[in-house]
Amino acid sequence: RQASPVNTGNLVWAGSQVTGDVPSVLGTPRLTINSPAGIAGNYTVGTADFGRSISSPGITGNLVRTQPLDACSAVSNAGLISGNIAFIDRGTCNFIDKVKNAQDAGAIGVIIGNVSTSNNPTVAPGMGAAGGPVLITIPTESLNFSDAQALRGQLGGSVNASIHLDHSVLLGSDSSGH
Repeated sequence: RQASPVNTGNLVWAGSQVTGDVPSVLGTPRLTINSPAGIAGNYTVGTADFGRSISSPGITGNLVRTQPLDACSAVSNAGLISGNIAFIDRGTCNFIDKVKNAQDAGAIGVIIGNVSTSNNPTVAPGMGAAGGPVLITIPTESLNFSDAQALRGQLGGSVNASIHLDHSVLLGSDSSGH
């Protein structure tokens, strides 16, 4: 037991109880685009240190772009955002402020798309809670620039998505499912 904290990657729980529970507990946060067919599939995401945890089965809704696109001020198209998943461009304000503005407009979840001018556009950014203690009750994920661009190109039509925990990829388990 004393050596296990420094034995990185070599400590597993292998009992029958944990092996049986792994598929319902572990999973990988994921964005699944359900339609249209041209962009349908699973996307790798960044996660937020605030808001509701990504869960299973998660939430499903249509993606709607916020106005303003970076949601750094109150969302002016709340009627379209309400009951849907808000798509927000990464921009100049804190992530938590963007999500709060979308939440106030009635969004059930948020996807933040990376932009070409960010420090590392090829990465789906992790999102910290900088900006102060704000109550966020909806799940939030982010996309790298190229995945975000694929979605941006379709947002004039109907894009349906799910924010969920993918149990087919057991985050934190080894090849034996331990």
